[in-house]
Amino acid sequence: MRRIGLLLVVVCVGLLSAPIQAGEDWDSIVGHYQCAGTNPEGGAYTALVEIVKRDKLFHLRWTMVSDGTPIYSYGLALVEPRSGKLVVGLYGGVPGVAIYRWKKASPLTLEGEWAAINATGVYAESLTKLPKDHPAQTAPPPAKPK
Repeated sequence: MRRIGLLLVVVCVGLLSAPIQAGEDWDSIVGHYQCAGTNPEGGAYTALVEIVKRDKLFHLRWTMVSDGTPIYSYGLALVEPRSGKLVVGLYGGVPGVAIYRWKKASPLTLEGEWAAINATGVYAESLTKLPKDHPAQTAPPPAKPK
């Protein structure tokens, strides 16, 4: 009886720590996010991030404002099925890579790290989904990057 109890504990812990599989609610990441991160100089930054899905890929657009001028960066992402993480190639703005894991569902939060070409480190970034009634959620979709 003791072995069965121990086996159940091991199985439950294994299930709870299992990665999120591709297709497991990843479609719900579509929307707008408040982004907070650390830049290579060690300072903090914020941005608005939009995630859209086209076929099996996710397209991301970061919008930051500097001196009243919007600055855009883009990413192309897919869910890696073994780890259950969102893997992003960054282009436009600062080319590099990013990887996000599902941190919590309410509000949906993706926690990640990114690195850029010519940078010397890996930097933290967190995306928190904005509520459906937030003005950014009803904005027209972004133009496709050229």
